[in-house]
Amino acid sequence: MASSLTSYHLTKSVNINSDKNGGIYTCKYKKPYTCKHCKKRCFSHSSACKKHERIHTGVTPYTCKHCEACFKQSSGWKRHERTHARVKSYTCKHCNMHSSDLLNCKRHERTHTGVKPYTCKYCKMCFGQSSDCKKHERTHTGEKPFTCKYCKKCFSQSSHCKQHERTHEELSLGSIVKSVYFDLAAKCLPRNLSQS
Repeated sequence: MASSLTSYHLTKSVNINSDKNGGIYTCKYKKPYTCKHCKKRCFSHSSACKKHERIHTGVTPYTCKHCEACFKQSSGWKRHERTHARVKSYTCKHCNMHSSDLLNCKRHERTHTGVKPYTCKYCKMCFGQSSDCKKHERTHTGEKPFTCKYCKKCFSQSSHCKQHERTHEELSLGSIVKSVYFDLAAKCLPRNLSQS
């Protein structure tokens, strides 16, 4: 029996090369599916791995039938479609705020109660939203999953990456403006000199 468990573990375990920061990611036998793009995430089910991979590929298989907005996951798509129905069936227990989405209502209620259900696994700091907890945990791990599409610099938060990308866009726009200005000046300058 012990040998069959070992055999199963060996056939199902996935070892992945080290990343830029020197960390080694290993998937245990219970999570045999690995993202082929970032190699950092391991999944128990192939469907969860495919859902995650959409972050990298940009594939959006779910489309709103009302406004053609596209979504990577069915949960976001269903939540969005309820906004068109204008049915706000969830109400905050504290301030009578209405929402068409149960998760948004619960998240809002935590602003009144101060409940912080998400805990950092490194320093035990607590957060009201899971996204805030994930951002904070990256300060411990050094993970930088967001990459500039122009220079490949990495960032721990998507907002920081987008802000950085705008500097490239502004520089690019500035060089275009300068180029047009100098082209016009070159064309006009000889005429101006010959007229004087």
